[in-house]
Amino acid sequence: MNYDVINKESDQVEISNIEDLILHIKEDLHERIHLSASSLKQYLACPRSFLFNKILKPKPTHPSYHWGWFGTMVHNSIYYSFSDFEDGEWIPSNSIVRSFEDVRDFYDKYFQGKFEDHEVLKKINEFELIDQEEFVFFKSTKSEINSIYETGLSLIEAGIRFVNKLFSKDIHSIKVEKEIFFKPSKFRILGYIDIKFEYNGNIYFVDFKTSRVPLKGQELLEDLQFYLYNKYLREKYNTNRVHGFLVHLRSNTAYRHTLDEEIEERNLRKIQMIEEEILKKNFPQNFGPLCRYCEFRGYCNIK
Repeated sequence: MNYDVINKESDQVEISNIEDLILHIKEDLHERIHLSASSLKQYLACPRSFLFNKILKPKPTHPSYHWGWFGTMVHNSIYYSFSDFEDGEWIPSNSIVRSFEDVRDFYDKYFQGKFEDHEVLKKINEFELIDQEEFVFFKSTKSEINSIYETGLSLIEAGIRFVNKLFSKDIHSIKVEKEIFFKPSKFRILGYIDIKFEYNGNIYFVDFKTSRVPLKGQELLEDLQFYLYNKYLREKYNTNRVHGFLVHLRSNTAYRHTLDEEIEERNLRKIQMIEEEILKKNFPQNFGPLCRYCEFRGYCNIK
């Protein structure tokens, strides 16, 4: 339990009485937690799930079955193809372009959980504690495990092809997992841009997606993650020459993100609306199909 956000002594807090806990959340919550694009989306999907995951942080009642581990594994394998991991950061270099056999060895050991058998994996594990993640394929059949493995490998190949295109254009100012931390409204926002680089006076950011279906068209234009990345880079570098790309690895397709004033205003209002609801301590339950995947569903009496 995150007692730092509650106006009660720890021995008085009962997680079973959620409504009482909500009443005692401190008024300066916006100074005690930060938000992210994913947590903003989580609030829109289910405010009660956001409450548990981002604010109260009680002990989960069920295992987590989200696929975050899969995306992280694919991303790290792509980064490994052209970067080294030092002091908790990926450091890219044009002199580090590893063979696909080397990347596949990294991926194989990652997939099998053999983190001590690879020097870079060992370093990553010290910071990310990947050995403590719950890999959902441990509960799957052998054929399902093989299918997941082959899918991950094809996504990594697609990512490497994209990176090789960047190097072919002689781009040297590449940053990997570029941290963003700023305050567009009341709450601070934290995020990580997969790849950021500069070319011909423009700033580009790239986000790799492993989802089955990509965001595109109007959905992409209004996506909060891409809006926040774009806004941060515009403010950071004092320029409007910022361009984003969603690289959908399954289809090997890049979708361009642009930001105009109307979309920017609409997204900012959406964020401000969410912030106001959070500060009003409005965390209703939103029952739906995704409840069965929520690791806190026991507090909502869902099995």
